[in-house]
Amino acid sequence: MNIFLSGNDLQKHLRAQCYSEQIRKQIFESTAHVKNPKHQLAIQVILWQNKIFFDPSSSIINIPPQLAIRTGDHPPIYSKQYPASYKDQDIKFQETQKLLERGQIEESTSPWS
Repeated sequence: MNIFLSGNDLQKHLRAQCYSEQIRKQIFESTAHVKNPKHQLAIQVILWQNKIFFDPSSSIINIPPQLAIRTGDHPPIYSKQYPASYKDQDIKFQETQKLLERGQIEESTSPWS
């Protein structure tokens, strides 16, 4: 059984035992170029606080996408279109067509669209 004299000792133990070797390696390699030990430790503390960014395992989001935005009985907001050159309009049209073809967007007949 381990006895920890301070919260810092506990943190060191948890980092050594509970997190993947890949995370530890990435954090230590990211700070290896810092020569001042105090600065290196300060940066490592920040990196450990954000360790999720160094986790190479893929994350899974178990939230279904929102399919509708509830607008209640509010009427659509009208705003004037921004002027755009024919070239810009053509680029926007082509990009929209690409999104439609890939199934990333779909056509809508909503008064809000």
